[in-house]
Amino acid sequence: MNLKRLSILSAAVLGLSAGLAQAASVGLSSATATFSQTGFDVSAAIDGSLNNNTGWAIDPNEVNQSAVFNAAGPVGGVGGTVFTFTMSQLFPNPDMHTIGKFKLSVTTDGSAWNDLAGVTFAANPAETPVNIGADGTILLAGSFRPSVSVYTVTGMTNLSAITGFKLDVLEDTSLPFQGPGRQPVNGNFVLTEFQVDATPVPLPAAAWAGMALLGGLGVAKRLRRHA
Repeated sequence: MNLKRLSILSAAVLGLSAGLAQAASVGLSSATATFSQTGFDVSAAIDGSLNNNTGWAIDPNEVNQSAVFNAAGPVGGVGGTVFTFTMSQLFPNPDMHTIGKFKLSVTTDGSAWNDLAGVTFAANPAETPVNIGADGTILLAGSFRPSVSVYTVTGMTNLSAITGFKLDVLEDTSLPFQGPGRQPVNGNFVLTEFQVDATPVPLPAAAWAGMALLGGLGVAKRLRRHA
């Protein structure tokens, strides 16, 4: 096989590898929290419903709290995984029940929690974080509080077999009543629905090129054998 054909084969394999990286919804089997407000248990945040009167809330304990969402099965690719978290906060009355400071992390065993790399944030309506910390902690402005909001957070891990996700909601002096939420009366929030998507990271290009090279050499040997 000549170099031109081998180059074409390598390009084809690399293109295939990129095409395999597709997002898939992660099933969440259960949820627990350090505290749930009466009538707003954390389980409501993974019930598959965007009913704007349900979700996870923490009144009257508007202090640092955590929620753990367990995956229905291990999640994660060999080359790593990019997770996309969609956090809908749609409670209408009173409004402004949005989270002000929080952090997302992942686990493989339910005990050790690992930070995500390259964390990004977007919101609808649009909102710019005050800060995204090196550990992925996100702080939003306490003065600008949309009526309702949907956050989209992405982050990557090179771990495989992820079994759960943790959402830490955190106090901050810049938030109403120090948060963690931005509701101006008490610093509460309502997380209507928590959803996760996973996109496997393709193997590095060098690995795919190596596989293409081996495949090409194998084809070349067969061609010579039958020449």
